[in-house]
Amino acid sequence: MSQALNLSKGKSVLNLRKKSGGVLTRVLVELLWDTDGPRKPYDLDASALTANADLSNPADFGKATSINDVCFYNQPQTTNIKHMKGDNRNGENTAAEGPNAPDEVMEINLAGCVGANTIPVFITINDENNLGQTFDEVTAPRARLVD
Repeated sequence: MSQALNLSKGKSVLNLRKKSGGVLTRVLVELLWDTDGPRKPYDLDASALTANADLSNPADFGKATSINDVCFYNQPQTTNIKHMKGDNRNGENTAAEGPNAPDEVMEINLAGCVGANTIPVFITINDENNLGQTFDEVTAPRARLVD
């Protein structure tokens, strides 16, 4: 059973303990979006990095612990972060996956992120500058954090 978490501006603490009291050691970041929109197809991508940041400053996203710890479409796997499903370039899923399956999935091994105090996750539209696409055009964009 999954539980929704609504994040709001100004909230800076996200407790990563399970209801059982256990600590999360791994999470999945799932991106989902529909195929409709005025300038389709849309290619959403997730990127993440292990970093160190001044946690008292909400504008500080941190500095990567190493260039090798940045996971994105051109470097889909690092020591502790990896893309699990490949690059979905249009928001479509196979019939076997079903319409509510995530379009892209990134796994983060929290237990292995030694030396990092933050893991920023970024969601971008690939080639948005050349295609003129923006997030407000994407139909039903969603991101889930799943244990």
